[in-house]
Amino acid sequence: MRRLWTRMCSTCNSRRCRCSNPTINQRQVSGSVVLTAGQYGHDRWKAGTGGCTYTFSTTNNVTTITISAGTLVQVVEGGSLLSGSYTFSWTGTAQGRINAAAFAVGPVTATLTGGTNASVEFSTGTFSLAQLEAGTNATPFDIRDRWPVRHAVQRL
Repeated sequence: MRRLWTRMCSTCNSRRCRCSNPTINQRQVSGSVVLTAGQYGHDRWKAGTGGCTYTFSTTNNVTTITISAGTLVQVVEGGSLLSGSYTFSWTGTAQGRINAAAFAVGPVTATLTGGTNASVEFSTGTFSLAQLEAGTNATPFDIRDRWPVRHAVQRL
């Protein structure tokens, strides 16, 4: 099982955790992706409890996911979180949430406990450039070098 890598970015000195643009696709999913509950599609993104059906496209290195049924979830490893407020932001029409809160138009905020896994989740609609970061304000998307991210998703 692969999980979200959310260490603070030492290469760019950022306080941002990442639920990144889903550009890494080691499973090589294509077309209409149909996942059962808990099954992974793009790296670090898995179907919610009711499964998930989605399509995706990549333009100018930005991958946009279009969820037509169910939800898509990413687990945020507690070992990379400090206790405090976090903001989850994205571009698109999908509503999102942190943990089991109600789905809402982003950005959304929540208080997370360091050392405890958290999750971010999207309902039907489109999303791209997803980002979870410490604090109560959404900031512009933090572009990361793809290779450290690829290495991180391969470690589990």
